[in-house]
Amino acid sequence: MTITTVFADSCMPANWTEADWQEASKVRQLRWRGDRMTLAEAAKAFSEFTDGYNEFNYTLLEKLDAAFPGEIEITPARESSVAVYLHIPDNLKERVEHFVAEHFSADEVDFEDGLLRIWWD
Repeated sequence: MTITTVFADSCMPANWTEADWQEASKVRQLRWRGDRMTLAEAAKAFSEFTDGYNEFNYTLLEKLDAAFPGEIEITPARESSVAVYLHIPDNLKERVEHFVAEHFSADEVDFEDGLLRIWWD
């Protein structure tokens, strides 16, 4: 399943109709965890959200990748809203957590099973 399918209700055209909404609501997934990927791959996939989603915007992933090039991988998720799980080398966990707290405007940031979980509502 692709990110654009999971978030079909968020990837609709600006001039969406009730029929568009009905179709999107049939395929969207409110609870989902995707496959592990690079930050660049995730940013590209999330770029389908033309206006972002709540405080989330794909450019946050690009900034994180620029700050820690090739060091972090991500598992995208949807927990009603956008969530991501960062796979971070142990020696970078504190620095990445600080970067996220400073730049991401997320509603929840915490470690879960060794991964940094970030969620926007």
